[in-house]
Amino acid sequence: CNGKIVKKGVNDIPSKEPWMVPYFPGGVKEAELYTPSSGRQIQLVCPYCGKLSDHSIAIATLFRTHSIGCPCGDGISFPEKFLFNFFQAIHIVEYTRQVSAKDFTWCGKYRYDGMFKKDGDIYFVEAHGLQHFEHTGYEKIASVDLEATKENDRQKRLLAIENGILEKNYIVLDCRKSTLMHLKRAILTSPLVAILGLDDIEIDWEAIFIKSLAPLPK
Repeated sequence: CNGKIVKKGVNDIPSKEPWMVPYFPGGVKEAELYTPSSGRQIQLVCPYCGKLSDHSIAIATLFRTHSIGCPCGDGISFPEKFLFNFFQAIHIVEYTRQVSAKDFTWCGKYRYDGMFKKDGDIYFVEAHGLQHFEHTGYEKIASVDLEATKENDRQKRLLAIENGILEKNYIVLDCRKSTLMHLKRAILTSPLVAILGLDDIEIDWEAIFIKSLAPLPK
């Protein structure tokens, strides 16, 4: 029950996270040998270009990042891609990804995950992953610790507000988990529901999730 033993049809990858199956060279038969959070390291295959990874990757890493770091990828975090595809799916606002000095000179060195306009107002949206909330163990690799990340987040918010973005229009989403359930909940418990009238829109969340697994168009 705690996931240490694989039980077909209960906690194996095809049953729990079928989106992961295309990453396994042996398809369903290989994927059903593991749970999504398995620490087993194997060579996985990119489902978009067919290239086999040149090194072994922990299955749990694929589950967490939704990527094997293939060169054909776009280098964009999964929550950011989910947010982009969400706005594409609802067809009611113009969404700009990766807002920077090319959009507003006052952004300076900072980049904001996204921006949209609605009824004459400008809204900024930040999709904060796990590293914005707790220590992840990757701080040494990234050379940025949790406190520095939180301070950077604070400075970005202050800069936006000082330059005309209303505080209520600066929306931060808790995207510490890249699961469909968590990302959907992050949006549906945020001010975006009222701002975008999401209660009146039929949204295919599963389609958004699947589309976000692929690299974004260039």
